[in-house]
Amino acid sequence: MVTKGFVSLEYILIFAGVLSVLTIIATGIISLYSRNINAIDNYRLKSSCKEINQTIELFELMPRGLTEIELNNLEDWEVEKTSEKEITVKNKQKTCTISSRQTITSIDKLPKNYILKISKENNALNIN
Repeated sequence: MVTKGFVSLEYILIFAGVLSVLTIIATGIISLYSRNINAIDNYRLKSSCKEINQTIELFELMPRGLTEIELNNLEDWEVEKTSEKEITVKNKQKTCTISSRQTITSIDKLPKNYILKISKENNALNIN
């Protein structure tokens, strides 16, 4: 008597168990990766804001100037104008305030890997 390939229930259950364990591991890896990306983006927001504030303080002493800052942001950052002399930069979790003694003109959004241009002319700061 010749028997053709039968798969027993035990083999099916073992395969299903291995598949479910691999799925749980993949979900954990994706979650850790996402948290790591958010943490890196938060750090870059904080350090970029510090650099922008230092540049603005320097520009307040100069009659005019132009500089570029490479942000290396991993997500899009929102820019909100809170007053004439203050803006707020936000990512998904953190918020940073940039203020000056002079009027600030800025854009609304900073896309990924944006190169920020800060210029001063006629006692107005332009952040593009």
